[in-house]
Amino acid sequence: MTQKPRLNLDYVAYTHNVNRRGEIKAIAIETQSIDLRGGSVRPAWDAWESGEPEKWREYYTREAKKNNRPDTVSYGVNTGNVYKRLGTQVAEKGVYLEQISVPLYVVMQQKILQQLRSRIDFASLSNSDPWDITFMGFDYDGTQLEDGRLAMPHVETVRTSVENYTRAMFSNGKLSITRADFEVKVKRKAAAQLRQRTAEHRLF
Repeated sequence: MTQKPRLNLDYVAYTHNVNRRGEIKAIAIETQSIDLRGGSVRPAWDAWESGEPEKWREYYTREAKKNNRPDTVSYGVNTGNVYKRLGTQVAEKGVYLEQISVPLYVVMQQKILQQLRSRIDFASLSNSDPWDITFMGFDYDGTQLEDGRLAMPHVETVRTSVENYTRAMFSNGKLSITRADFEVKVKRKAAAQLRQRTAEHRLF
């Protein structure tokens, strides 16, 4: 959409009235999946592709030896990273799209929407209020559609304005920590990293 700074949108849906030349209605759509942390799921995928899903752990061991890495499996869902990336993207793209009167729809798994709102507690608006951003949450309910796809029905729709969102993002006053708490957490993290480096050094 823009070059400096570079700004991309996942999707744009639009329609135009053939009876009114030049009249186009459009919405921008951002989609967000869940990030992983702590390594790759490739060895597990390789085990599944090879018809040996029950041996997935052996594939991790093989991969660790091949790359001279510790034989550990520590990946998981990184909702914090989703917040860091998505939170900023919604603000940046929301401000841009507001200037050109294009509403922004942000589609994600309901758990991620809940996590985002716990970090950016923006005020929601009703459909009758002027809004710029619509968040739509969906979730897997354990069922399948007739064609075999997993059913992921709509759970929640929340609307807000760019002003509400950016105000909540940059003035979140809910964080409560003392200097002493900060220092304790820093020392604990440093000690854990030192133990990990020592273990890796012994392994190699």
